[in-house]
Amino acid sequence: MDWLVTYQTAAGLRKKVVVRAIALPNHKAVAQKIVMDAYGDEPPQPLGNLSAIDWLDRCGLEIVDIDLLKSEAAI
Repeated sequence: MDWLVTYQTAAGLRKKVVVRAIALPNHKAVAQKIVMDAYGDEPPQPLGNLSAIDWLDRCGLEIVDIDLLKSEAAI
């Protein structure tokens, strides 16, 4: 399934990214997708041993919403 994740940057810009997962994606998977979307391969703060919440916070990103995208097969 595809999930549409809306996130906000520290500058207040709202962006969207698609995350693929069988069920609701876990927080760490969403955090990684958001950070990579916002910063490419050079996040300002490496994940290291941080929780996903702390990592997003230190990168200046916030999850706003997660929505399931309808598939064509379901229509």
